[in-house]
Amino acid sequence: MSENRETTRYERGLAKALELGGQADPQTVASVGDLGRYLVWFVFGDIYSRPGMSLRERELVAVAVLLALGRETQLRVHLKAALHIGITWQELEEIVLQTVLYGFPLANERKHSGRTCLSPPGTTPASSILWGTSFPRGGCCTCGSGCSGRVSFSCPP
Repeated sequence: MSENRETTRYERGLAKALELGGQADPQTVASVGDLGRYLVWFVFGDIYSRPGMSLRERELVAVAVLLALGRETQLRVHLKAALHIGITWQELEEIVLQTVLYGFPLANERKHSGRTCLSPPGTTPASSILWGTSFPRGGCCTCGSGCSGRVSFSCPP
């Protein structure tokens, strides 16, 4: 890419980051090295600057996704940005409540995995009785590798 185009992406990215209330001055970006430059170019200069969604809509999506992924450090940054651009505490609370709904399937999956992995070797996993699924005897719910009845809420490597 030409330097002129990179400069334009960078300047556009700095402006968008500042619009969100970020610390996007060149010294802050430079302190992170190439990663800082790439963040400004790509995240703010390309993605956040695209047409089709408002900055408000992008921040609502970012907050919801970060909540769902459990990315607390980035969530704090985006909560602050959301408030900076006019999203209210009440709206953020509604996003939290809406994302709770999608925590139930995750909890159900973890419960399912745990019951399967807790089944004694050579027996039908409890989850197959409860959920009508069939897994290898003593196997784990997703990998079938044979958990040997050890206590685990995730499949062995």
